[in-house]
Amino acid sequence: MTVDRAVALLSPAWNRHDALVASSRARSITTLVINTEVLDHGLRAEASIDRQGDGAAFSNEERQHWLAARISRASPKISTLDVIDGSRHARNGPTYELTGKPKLEYEL
Repeated sequence: MTVDRAVALLSPAWNRHDALVASSRARSITTLVINTEVLDHGLRAEASIDRQGDGAAFSNEERQHWLAARISRASPKISTLDVIDGSRHARNGPTYELTGKPKLEYEL
């Protein structure tokens, strides 16, 4: 849905596509907000051991760099067709087997 103004709560779990979709929901102004406690928790989890327990807040630059690294990652869509062996499929074309009706291996 497109609106005149939008507010989006950023998440470190987002990827490049999620950020693009959220930031393009408004015609004029989109405001992106973030919970700094969530960022600090993620930063602390990946920080060196000497910085994990000190409870000190991270700088805005550290938060911005960490969040940008997460949001800039790509997440290509995967289809069930990606599982097909591409070399065999390209060489021989698709193959289909007609196996008939499945048989039960047990009795009810």
